[in-house]
Amino acid sequence: MRAAIHILPRRAMSSALLGILLIPLSVSADTVLLKDGTEHEGIVVEQSGNVVKLRMKGGAGREYVTIFARDKVKSVTLDMSEEAKQERGLVEHRGDWVTPEDKQRLEKEESLARNKGELAKLDAEVAALERANSIDSAEDYLEQKQGILEKTVVRLAVATLVCAGAFIAVRRLT
Repeated sequence: MRAAIHILPRRAMSSALLGILLIPLSVSADTVLLKDGTEHEGIVVEQSGNVVKLRMKGGAGREYVTIFARDKVKSVTLDMSEEAKQERGLVEHRGDWVTPEDKQRLEKEESLARNKGELAKLDAEVAALERANSIDSAEDYLEQKQGILEKTVVRLAVATLVCAGAFIAVRRLT
């Protein structure tokens, strides 16, 4: 009986060890290969002229950053999977992966470009009015636009009344 007690924990430990080995250490990883042949895996958080910084996972779920001198690094292989890009803090913008700051800057530039386009249209209208070089022409133009707007409002009001009448007729039938 005493032997059975010792076998059970060994089996349990073997199963637990096998389960731990089957769990991937990291979903995505970059690789830094040093000139001495050692490889380090993690997420590259910075590459500058002098250093490569690699964020790695340690024991108990802790993370740490290791700094490698650029002259000791043979190569850096970046994992370009979607998970790796998200771990780097990148976000998607119109099919490209950029930093959140770059996304915000690009959105502002796009908004500015749209506004510039609208401004160019208004400038063209003003130029056309200036070419006419007459206040009467500008007033005629505005009256014409106002007439179109008034006709549109009347059409909408009629359409609304027709829809309301149809709704009441359907309501009476049910």
